Amino acid sequence: MEATGGGGGDAGEDGRKGECGGAARWAVGAVCGGLVYYHCAVRRASPVSLAADVLLVLLCSLSILGLLFRHLHISVPVDPLEWQISQEMANSIVASLANTIGAAESVLRVAATGHDKKLFFKVFLKTIWIVVCVMMIYAISKL
Repeated sequence: MEATGGGGGDAGEDGRKGECGGAARWAVGAVCGGLVYYHCAVRRASPVSLAADVLLVLLCSLSILGLLFRHLHISVPVDPLEWQISQEMANSIVASLANTIGAAESVLRVAATGHDKKLFFKVFLKTIWIVVCVMMIYAISKL
């Protein structure tokens, strides 16, 4: 022990960082949990709809952030060596993507037959919503 009463200044700083990080994690977890509860319990939407909405919000946010960075002439350096993946990982990603596309194809095939009108209109309205969002993003990017 030092005469100053501690084993060094790093321990106190690490403790404060840990407390702040814990509080921030708790707050983010509470907000995310509240949004999931609202989406699934209050709106009575499915987890698939939740995942689609989260993906749509993330894509829109990233596109707006990219437009902002481009407008402000901020470049984000990307090291291509950090993005290299193994052949096994690439095969896994492609197989997962193919499986997802196959599942979507089967849902669209059932919806296209017209036997399940609720599913057909759900797919149709979601498609229209995505097209409108993409058109709005395109229009914003031309400003």
